[in-house]
Amino acid sequence: MATAEVDLTESQIDTLLREAEERLAAKSSAAELAASRKSFQVASLSTSAKQEVAARKAAEELKAKKAINEVTLYVPQQDKSKDKKKNPDNAGADWFNLPKTHLTPEAKRDFQILRMRGVLDAKHHFRKDTRKDLIPKFSVFGTVVEGAMEGPRARLTRKERKQTIMEEVLASREAAASFKKRYDKIQEKKTSGRKAFYKKLVAQRRRRP
Repeated sequence: MATAEVDLTESQIDTLLREAEERLAAKSSAAELAASRKSFQVASLSTSAKQEVAARKAAEELKAKKAINEVTLYVPQQDKSKDKKKNPDNAGADWFNLPKTHLTPEAKRDFQILRMRGVLDAKHHFRKDTRKDLIPKFSVFGTVVEGAMEGPRARLTRKERKQTIMEEVLASREAAASFKKRYDKIQEKKTSGRKAFYKKLVAQRRRRP
């Protein structure tokens, strides 16, 4: 098959080359545009993914903070009935509901006097107090009321009536004499063998006829 040769002028050749360059330039620009669009899409996807991760993290942190703020401290309530059984307010019906002892300095002295009543009245026999605790858990102080059949000698006068047992004991002459006798015995034991003890003995011998 024979081919026909086409004679092109220089101007036509320049036109063809320019058109080819334009086509190549258009193709390259289109490829660059497509590549840039693809990279933008990838970048936008990565940015959106980062934003989504950051938003999710912020939501989790906010949820954790709310959970911490909403945490309530559970304090188990004590059973009051058990506390009353362990620490009752009174001694019960069998003991006429005696209340708890309200300890004051005056009450403490009265309890001490009651415990040492054998020293105050040595002639009278009292049952030995074997309690370990000086102060009873339940107690109440009362006032002795004389009956209508008792005579005036059996009643205390206003001067003899005192507010506490200690005051009554100190006001009693017999108790005062007993205290003095007891005190003298204690002092005699303490001063035995000392100079004052011998001086006292010498003074007693000189008084003898």
